[in-house]
Formats: sequence, structure tokens, C-alpha cells
Amino acid sequence: MPKIVLIAEDDADVRLMLYTLFKEQGFIVFTAKDGRDALRVMREEGIPDVLFVDYNMPGATGVEVIREARKHLGKPITAIVATATHMRTSDDVTKTLSQADLMLAKPFNYDHLVG
Repeated sequence: MPKIVLIAEDDADVRLMLYTLFKEQGFIVFTAKDGRDALRVMREEGIPDVLFVDYNMPGATGVEVIREARKHLGKPITAIVATATHMRTSDDVTKTLSQADLMLAKPFNYDHLVG
């Protein structure tokens, strides 16, 4: 059975690239344009196997989206956070890593994500 990924990314070009990449790897892919939209998708479609979120999004941050998904866990979830901004403090990094399985700095190499 194919794995399900939810991509929450407010940059439309990055969202499309990630959609294409995961789709080509056989994932069932849902996308969200911001944090609030990601929470809506999870309410409607269920918690995905993989959650790929931008750190800084309107509506809810990536960390907030992960926290909400894990609060309603019925299964294991892999959470990846990508960020184009430098974390302001070590507390930001610690908070992110306490929720995420992986943190990526943008720009990242798309080939390394699923290869």
C-alpha cells in the first residue's frame, strides 16, 4: 500500500516540486498552502505517514502542524521541517527538533529527499 505524504509549503514553486518528487516515488500526495490549510487537510484526509512542512507559514507554523498531527496519532508519522530562515535562537532549533524527525535548510537537494 502506498505511503501518504502531506506537503505544507507556502511557496507554490517549492510545493509543486515536492509534489512531483513524492508522486514520482509512488506516494499518495496531499498539499497545503499554509499551516491552517494543512490542519484542514489532516481533518479531512487523516494523518499522513509523512508530514513535510515549512517551518514558517501563515496560519500555523510547521512545528504547530506537527504537534497537532502527533496529538491525534493513530499511527507512526515521519515529520520533516524545512526552513529558509535562520533560526533566531537555539530554543527555536531545540523546539523544532523536539517535534521533527529531520530538519532541512532551504535550498535543499531534492534528489536526497527520497533517493
